[in-house]
Amino acid sequence: MNKKLLLGLAGVFLLAALVWLYLSRGTEVETAFVQIGDVVRTVEEDGYVEAVGDRALYAVHGGKVSRVFVKTNDVVHKDQELIRMENKDIEASLSEIKRLLAESQRELDFYRASEEKARIALADAERTMKRYKRLYDSQEISLSEYEQATLNVEEKRRELEKARSNLLGVEARTKGLKEQLEALESKRRELIIKSPIDGYVLKLPAEEEQVVSPGELLVIVAPRGPMEIRADFLSDLLSEIKVGQKVMITAQALGDVSLKGQIDRIYPLAEEKISPLGVEQRRVPVYVSLPHVANLMPGYEVRIAVETARREQVKTLPIESVRTNSQGSSEVLKIVDGRVRIVPVDVGLKSRQKVEIVEGLDEGDVVVKDAGIELDDGAKVKAAGAFPRP
Repeated sequence: MNKKLLLGLAGVFLLAALVWLYLSRGTEVETAFVQIGDVVRTVEEDGYVEAVGDRALYAVHGGKVSRVFVKTNDVVHKDQELIRMENKDIEASLSEIKRLLAESQRELDFYRASEEKARIALADAERTMKRYKRLYDSQEISLSEYEQATLNVEEKRRELEKARSNLLGVEARTKGLKEQLEALESKRRELIIKSPIDGYVLKLPAEEEQVVSPGELLVIVAPRGPMEIRADFLSDLLSEIKVGQKVMITAQALGDVSLKGQIDRIYPLAEEKISPLGVEQRRVPVYVSLPHVANLMPGYEVRIAVETARREQVKTLPIESVRTNSQGSSEVLKIVDGRVRIVPVDVGLKSRQKVEIVEGLDEGDVVVKDAGIELDDGAKVKAAGAFPRP
């Protein structure tokens, strides 16, 4: 019995010793220390490369694409024909207007001749009336003969007025038909798509025999020259974005290389967009100048980070090393002599990676890197990370 009791007591003492040994070692934690550095806050968004001054050409009228004279990346010149379309309705209307115009032209020739004939007849009647007036005054003819000559003048005048009225009506109709013909010929010219600039074919969705609707994109022509980036930012973020701000550009096509640019202009109107998750959003196009394009080409997708604020040569910690307590204040888990001390701090500018420490810590102070770990004030810890050099 005494032997069993001794063995039991020995086990308890051994367990207690192991617990004490474990507790005396402390919780192993990764550490970070306060360093002097820069804190840069950015706003990030996906964007894509565009050629500066590219021109998108759309179908003004519906119809069938009959000919495509170029290919993507072809060099083109101003006024060079790129695409030709057909529109049967326009052609049918042109044929009908031309037929009506030919008929109207024939009527116009007829009524011009009628008007001239009526004018000559009136002049002859007026000369006859004047002669009859002299004869009547010399009593060589009767009053009735003179009056008949006067009535003949009135009749010829009415005939001339009628001829002129008919002529004016045909002239007005002919003018209207000519205007319709000009409008239809203008529409037919709009079926021939020409390059508005010297450059190259950037995009060519149109294909021969394709039936297109008005407003459908046919071709995009871009000049050989600089490029820019367009990114559509949520309108809520526009208060932070200003023209002239620095931009860092990364892309899969660039590999480890990053490019620098700056905000060139901000579109003055928000556009309605649907997110990949189907959420309706209000986004504003923001354009970034791109002085050096490396191997980027129009249409490439990029990631841009707009620098909205910067603090240089300040005390910093990793963003995860500072937490917010239940009172809404910032605090860190500072390590002093191997034990945790919960220390309140005042923070300044924050970025995705760093936070500025304004008050509460000095350069070189060591903290638990992950402030989200549950540790009591005074808890013993063992640092897994490297401490700053003395």
